[in-house]
Amino acid sequence: NIRQLREKTEGTLLVAVGTVLKKLLHENVIPDYVIMTDANESIYRQIEDIEESDVPLIFLSTVYSKVTQNYKGKKYMLCQSGFAPSEKYAKAKEIPLVNSGGSVITVALDMCLQLQVSQIIFVGLDLAYTNHLDHAAETAEQAAVVQETGVFVDAADGGKIATGKNLRLYLKWIENRLAKRTDREQQVRVIDATEGGAYKKGMEQMTLQQALQE
Repeated sequence: NIRQLREKTEGTLLVAVGTVLKKLLHENVIPDYVIMTDANESIYRQIEDIEESDVPLIFLSTVYSKVTQNYKGKKYMLCQSGFAPSEKYAKAKEIPLVNSGGSVITVALDMCLQLQVSQIIFVGLDLAYTNHLDHAAETAEQAAVVQETGVFVDAADGGKIATGKNLRLYLKWIENRLAKRTDREQQVRVIDATEGGAYKKGMEQMTLQQALQE
């Protein structure tokens, strides 16, 4: 259903994680922002050969340095709590900190909640090994078959679904973050339009088509 993203209405912002940026551009779905957080060198393949892209980049202060050195689009830095140099810089500039949660998607969630957007719609947020794959095909990480992990979580469509320990941690972090929203953040509607994967407590479930029509 990736092509349905072309139907987003005016005033809806599409924030893509770096992993899926090339796939979106290939499908002529142009994000309003791309967000990248990983400090590992391997993250560079997410922008490799598309460094001239003009999709604005939101990046964590600890992202792999060559990403920000070589990417030509506009860039906006996030400072995370729990990292002393980042906290020091944020204090000096009087800017808020984000809670990283260890994943690009947890950073994105915290950022959007703090910005108090009207609603957040997650797409492709499996947090599980759907069809025994770790990532969607044709993304920067590419799909890889994973062995049985022995780790299971509640599935969005009922029953249980296999996942990894790291993905389960991100899931619990997301659920805890949603449960601890401030009064003002409670006004942000959070929708899971993944249409599969793990069940996320604290999110409304619906199809992407339904979410885009809300």
